[in-house]
Amino acid sequence: MGWLLDVNSYGVFGVSLAMYGLLDNITQLGFPTTAARFLTTSSDRRRVLQSAILGNLVLAVIITTAFYLVMQAVQFGPAYERIIPAITIIVVIGSVGYVARYALQGMFRFRQMALSDVLSAALKVGGAFLLVWLGLGVFGAVLGVGIGLLTLLLTALFFVRDTRFWQRWQGVDGGLIRFAFPMFIGMICLIMIPTIDILALGYFSSDEAAGFYQSAVTIARIPYFLALALMAAVFPFVARHTSSATARDYIRVTLKYSFLFLLPISVAIVVLPGPILTLMFPVKYAPAAGAFAIIAIGMALLATLNIIVQSLQALGRPGLVAICLTPALMVQVVLLRLLIPGYGMEGAAVATTLACFVGLLPLLRECCRLGLTLKRRYMMILPCYMILAAVLYFFPHAGRLQTLCALVVAGVCYLVSLRLFRLLARGDIETILSGVFPKGNRFTRMLKKLPE
Repeated sequence: MGWLLDVNSYGVFGVSLAMYGLLDNITQLGFPTTAARFLTTSSDRRRVLQSAILGNLVLAVIITTAFYLVMQAVQFGPAYERIIPAITIIVVIGSVGYVARYALQGMFRFRQMALSDVLSAALKVGGAFLLVWLGLGVFGAVLGVGIGLLTLLLTALFFVRDTRFWQRWQGVDGGLIRFAFPMFIGMICLIMIPTIDILALGYFSSDEAAGFYQSAVTIARIPYFLALALMAAVFPFVARHTSSATARDYIRVTLKYSFLFLLPISVAIVVLPGPILTLMFPVKYAPAAGAFAIIAIGMALLATLNIIVQSLQALGRPGLVAICLTPALMVQVVLLRLLIPGYGMEGAAVATTLACFVGLLPLLRECCRLGLTLKRRYMMILPCYMILAAVLYFFPHAGRLQTLCALVVAGVCYLVSLRLFRLLARGDIETILSGVFPKGNRFTRMLKKLPE
């Protein structure tokens, strides 16, 4: 979209995505994730699904109605007249689809979940591109999101049809509703932190500033989205083994792989914000490089925060998450109001980064109390980050091709350093490549010759 739309229209698109993302994530990460957790151990799947669908549908209607009324009062501008009603309808459609999708996660049907996600994402991107190309502009891009969510709804409901959730009503599961409330509060805070900054930027500054900032956060959020994908697989296993040490082993391994493979993306962005930004976007978005470097730090913190939050929720402690994240959101709101008028994009990036830090501190303390910390030898990850940064900084990166080569060379050097410092064992390599190469493949057999 950054290539198809001008900067001002891309700003409108970014603000629209933030509006949609705020509502969408509220309906995605409250009742659906609670249903996923309950389905890992529940034998009455129909009742869990019925309760979650009803609760999420009611929630979606309430929040979209409130959203529509607030937007009419605030009056963002004529560019959003058709977009706001479209967003409300899309969110209601998604509220049912997400319950079914997360039900697949709770029932450990990962292939069906992946198929639903991939089809939805493909049609979101393809539909949005086609409608924008046909001349519908930002409105067409938003409608493309709706096409993807409708696909998710139909495919996920088809895959959970064996639960016969549409048959005789079995009453509301009170335990699920009680658990969903603190889960809902915690997730509201978690999803508002990476979305409210661009809304504030569009309101207190301009659509053009929001367009520049959207280009920055689109790339900077890569570690955050990868952490979401990682937790999609880990969450049900942690929830199933909450009473044993196995759950904590899953969490520690997830944190380890996050530090080894997700956070280096943010390190690369901090070192080369301009070249990486213009590698993915037109050169006209180069003014966002300063904010890009700052928000990359915030998204690294947010990726770690997301893993810890979902781990604690899977362990049955959603109330603690709500208590820790609420002050962080309040800090962000205050800082956005204070910093954006004077510092623009950089002010928004600083506000979000500081909010992530404030939210992460008390949760790290809880991780230490629960014994979820990594071994001391993983402190050697810091020299590996420094090697990555040094190679990126000194390798030529004047153009897109050179930037791409720099990223490849630095990535190889980083992996070699992980191996030299014994942070990447043979078992880790086999685990990571297990989904790429079949068991018994020649390459897999070669790995067994490596020393531990």
